[in-house]
Amino acid sequence: MFLGGKSGPTSLHNLALVASPPPPIVTTLAAASITSTSAILNGSVNANGTITTPSFDYGLTTSYGSTLAGAPSAITGSSVTSVSASLTGLNPGTTYHYRLNGTSTGGVTRSADVIFTTAGYNANLSGLTVSSGILNPVFAPATVGYTTSVPSTTTTLTVIPTVATPTSSVKVNGASVTSGAASMPVFLTPGNNTITIAVTAQDGTTIKSYTVNVTRLSAAPEIAVTQSAVDIVDGGTKSFGV
Repeated sequence: MFLGGKSGPTSLHNLALVASPPPPIVTTLAAASITSTSAILNGSVNANGTITTPSFDYGLTTSYGSTLAGAPSAITGSSVTSVSASLTGLNPGTTYHYRLNGTSTGGVTRSADVIFTTAGYNANLSGLTVSSGILNPVFAPATVGYTTSVPSTTTTLTVIPTVATPTSSVKVNGASVTSGAASMPVFLTPGNNTITIAVTAQDGTTIKSYTVNVTRLSAAPEIAVTQSAVDIVDGGTKSFGV
């Protein structure tokens, strides 16, 4: 028997169409824990039933230029999973762009661009107290000038400065002080005394100065005692000029 003009058995081919798995769904979330040199990138991934590898692109523009693996490194299932990555070595006061990528057998999905700006160098104090007197006004990191007064009997005063950033250093009247610890005693003369607290940021050049003007009050004047016109003589009294 001949079929189609050719001898031999008939060959039958069955072609099955296999649907590709759906690509992952990725979303970029706001960065967190932003400092002058670091940040944590955040996002979420729905793997859509496949094994998805997350990664972050980041850089100074939307061209990015650098890629960082996300954690967890592999995501499965169909639920939304949080993803993050820790960035270090950033430049202070700089705006960065980033996006989240999800790569699986279903393809690569990239999220929308998100930006964050690192903090500038921080030379602020977060706290300032004195061993005697009350600061006026009440301490605030942005306020750099303060006054206080102490009794005439107070001849020395210590200052306790606390820096806002652990990598900053602080000096009181030119002498280094440990953040959160008391300075060496500052000797006070009667009248006005100025104490300077200088904070140097981690770059070594950004400096912010605070001042405390301390008034050491004068001693109360002595009351002069004059001799009475009446003298005591032999147990009695004798008046003069009365």
